[in-house]
Amino acid sequence: MKPLAGLFLALFGVAVLLVAAGFGLDAFARSRPQDLSALRMRTAHVRGATLTLAVADQPDSVGRGLSGQGSLGSLDGLLLVSPDSDNTRVTMLGMNFPLDLLWVSADGEILHVEENARAGLWPLWHSSPEPAAQVVELSAGSVKAHKLAAGDRITFV
Repeated sequence: MKPLAGLFLALFGVAVLLVAAGFGLDAFARSRPQDLSALRMRTAHVRGATLTLAVADQPDSVGRGLSGQGSLGSLDGLLLVSPDSDNTRVTMLGMNFPLDLLWVSADGEILHVEENARAGLWPLWHSSPEPAAQVVELSAGSVKAHKLAAGDRITFV
């Protein structure tokens, strides 16, 4: 019985350390928001709606995303362009508000939609069941407001 108790305590200790590290990373991400106005802008058209998106297409800007931002301000969202279409996972670590997420193919088809992804540590990653070239992060409620769904086409100008 004692070896099991020791194993349990060790696993519990590791779990506590991982949670503490997660909170530390979350606080760090919130402390370093990127300047969205320094990113280039693109207009997107989908289902009759016109969206103004900041474009994150460099590793640092993609990695930082909207973490630490208080809001989107006058923007409708952020377009994350991944050089690796097999790796379009999104984390809500360091986020201060929920998002609607759209995974989009290279030809503009919305492949997967996730509504109201909450800020925080869990789940750590949000992803599409199929590879996507880009992800659009919008304010929570945008998918419902514009009646967006997988299969819709989005064009970027």
